[in-house]
Amino acid sequence: MKQDVVDVRKTYPDLRIRIVRQYADNDDVISKIITEGTHLGEWLGIKTSGKKLVITRVNIDRLVNDKIVEHGGAANTNVLQKTKKAIIKNV
Repeated sequence: MKQDVVDVRKTYPDLRIRIVRQYADNDDVISKIITEGTHLGEWLGIKTSGKKLVITRVNIDRLVNDKIVEHGGAANTNVLQKTKKAIIKNV
């Protein structure tokens, strides 16, 4: 996980992560998150575009003793696919 964070920070050096909404039910926490950053490095096979990306996601985490023990969720990766297609078209 730490390496993932390092890789994302290299790709999006101006990365900003905002928690828009958050709900808790016993040990479960659901978060709506908006991630923004300028695409300045290759990531997931997508070459550098220099474009600002905005990705909305929902995380579902289970906590035990204030630590995340399970993590899941979904992200709007359509924006990544559109960026990848635009880059391929422009090559």
